[in-house]
Amino acid sequence: MRDTMIRIYNRIKTNNVFVRCISLMLILTLVFGTLTGCGDDISSVIETAEGVATEPSGDSITTSENNTTDGEDKTIDGTTTFQHQPSSDEVTSSVDISSSEATTSVEDTSTEPTTTEPTTTPEPTTTPQPTTTPQPTTTPKPTTTPKPTTTAPPTTEEQTTKAPVYNYVIDIKKPSAPGIAVSNLNGYVIDYSNINNGYVMVKSTVDTDAVVQVRLETSKGTLIGQYVLKISNNFVAVPLTKGAATYCVRILQKNPSSGKYSEKNAITEYANIKSLTEAYTYSNVYVYYMETTTAVDLSYRLCAGKTTDEAKVKALYEYIVKNIDYDYDFASYVSKNALVGYMDTERCLKNMAGICGDYSALFATMCRAQNIPCIVVEGYVTTSKQEYHAWNQVYYDGSWHFYDTTFDAGGGKGKNYLENYRY
Repeated sequence: MRDTMIRIYNRIKTNNVFVRCISLMLILTLVFGTLTGCGDDISSVIETAEGVATEPSGDSITTSENNTTDGEDKTIDGTTTFQHQPSSDEVTSSVDISSSEATTSVEDTSTEPTTTEPTTTPEPTTTPQPTTTPQPTTTPKPTTTPKPTTTAPPTTEEQTTKAPVYNYVIDIKKPSAPGIAVSNLNGYVIDYSNINNGYVMVKSTVDTDAVVQVRLETSKGTLIGQYVLKISNNFVAVPLTKGAATYCVRILQKNPSSGKYSEKNAITEYANIKSLTEAYTYSNVYVYYMETTTAVDLSYRLCAGKTTDEAKVKALYEYIVKNIDYDYDFASYVSKNALVGYMDTERCLKNMAGICGDYSALFATMCRAQNIPCIVVEGYVTTSKQEYHAWNQVYYDGSWHFYDTTFDAGGGKGKNYLENYRY
């Protein structure tokens, strides 16, 4: 019995799973038989079972293991035959080998996941094409785009912003002498073709240095207006200031020796004037200007963007009272010397100074250039005393409005205005 158990025990120590199971069963059977008294019968049975355990079929016990220990197991036709009982050292080595094999198999299993997905996944890390996408960062073409800044459109745009002040076409009303009704005598010409429009035209074809007086009278000889000037071969307008009436227009030449005037040409005609404002929208012998006159150009600048006559008049008025000073030297000269010719707005704007006649003529020139009727009125005004003075009346919004740019500019104040002549 003892020998049988030893043999079975040796079978348990084998690596063959099948043999180990059979052997374990035999030991349990043998122990059971010993305890029950049937040990000899069971021994014989075990002997038979041992034969089966030692000669397993190739189908049931085929080992895939090849021990690295020297010639412990021999595999013949797929069947493993145990030649001897391995020592304890050999058992230990076989266990180590199997455990090492298990370890390697585990390492294989762990390495496969590591090599497969982590290695391929780093593609997302390379995918930071967003980092390369900073082509927007290279796109700082905006930085180069400041071509607008270099192109200096800002400069031109600033000038363009001011452009409305300068972007205009000067269009003034011009008096004409069509030659339909003309009086030519002693080298002095009076063209009264537009008498019904409120003016006549005069010129000289002879001595252009001669001082002449153009007198405007009623049919009864009442003086309406007079102009002392040197008229050239170019026509100049004389306004008819009393509306529909009979006018006498006379041209008198001054004798240099005696200083007296003698008549050279004259007409007496009825003027069927329909408009009381028409005559004050033209250039004339007192308020003389052309398209190239500085005051005309200035009026267009000042009135740019203004849509009403009142707004335009206000802009022109404010410019004059804020910028033109009173010319005391010129006032002293005029008090001793008679003026010949029209009021010179060019001189006034050049010096940015003038007397009452300059203020009123400048204001009238600017208003008329905007086709706004404006009268220059000469007469008397009372300050600390009565003085000869000039002021304006401007027509807009259906009525005439009083302006005294001279006093308003200098802070003076007059009263009791008495009209003498209109121009």
